[in-house]
Amino acid sequence: MITKKNIIIATGGTGGHVISGICISNYLIYLKNNVTWVGSKNRMESYLISDNNINIDYISILNINTKSFFDKIKFYYSLLKSIYESCKIISYRKPDIIIGMGGYISIPVCIAGWIKNIPIIIHEQNCKIGLSNKILYFISKKFLSGFNLKNKNYIYVGNPVRKNIINISKPEIRLKNRKGPIRILILGGSQGSYFINKNIPLVIKKLNNVLIWHICGKNNYNFVFDIYNKLLCYNKVYLINDFILDIYKAYYWSDLIICRSGALTISEILCVGLPSIIIPFIGKDKHQYYNSLFLDKIGVTKIFNENEFDIDLIYNYISNLDRNKLLELSIRCRKYYNFNSIENIIKEIYNLFI
Repeated sequence: MITKKNIIIATGGTGGHVISGICISNYLIYLKNNVTWVGSKNRMESYLISDNNINIDYISILNINTKSFFDKIKFYYSLLKSIYESCKIISYRKPDIIIGMGGYISIPVCIAGWIKNIPIIIHEQNCKIGLSNKILYFISKKFLSGFNLKNKNYIYVGNPVRKNIINISKPEIRLKNRKGPIRILILGGSQGSYFINKNIPLVIKKLNNVLIWHICGKNNYNFVFDIYNKLLCYNKVYLINDFILDIYKAYYWSDLIICRSGALTISEILCVGLPSIIIPFIGKDKHQYYNSLFLDKIGVTKIFNENEFDIDLIYNYISNLDRNKLLELSIRCRKYYNFNSIENIIKEIYNLFI
């Protein structure tokens, strides 16, 4: 039997990194391990971790702007400073293992662990590996992936999601006797999306027999509320929220989702079984675009990129959906979620100690 371990989780910044890390942390704590989170102050992890009663230590944020010579000096200084801070935390916490979940904050923590000869496990939530995890791959004992990247050097384990989302009833039960307007959830990620908030209401105005729940991101409520009022289609609004902690309630309510394609969102809608219209955010690494391609490949989404956004095309797509088609897509979608993800991850962690 494996004895209680001291474990550090290193990540932060986005919901995909943080929520996945919380799921793993909570399960490790349930198994009587000591878990410490290392992140940054004033970021998403700083308030979500405290809400989950997980120990958290803070290090300095990396200055990742390296455009000029002086920016590069600042970057190397901030990297060395955060590695030093991480070494102090490791000396105090005495971890048996460090788990890096992506994000720039994981780089100095994992490097410090490598210096101190602590085993490193990396978990990548996206379909395309991020820069931090590309760097840390070379010092890791194991590299775990949330999607099947079909690489012999990566161990496919899946992406964990919150238990209340896993517990949502199957589409065959949830949607069996549902009637009335098609229920559309509009979601722009944890920070909201100006593009989605501005343009999707124009689509809603044209549609008949729909009801929408729009989660618009913090500080965007008045902007979105005014748009629906000016378009004279507020009668199609079920709810507008700036942010919602109990996102499972919105998923349960919905027939269709219009959203970005961060790793967390993709994993959650696969778990629930929720057909989608994806408008990926195209950052430098295009990871949302590659995430959306996974859903497109299994035939449960329609992708509309911002640079080719067409209100009429989205209108036509939604207009051709009926309840039978939505149920078919929902059932197909749910088949592709790995419901053993958290157990798979814990197994790979514990196998290091056997």
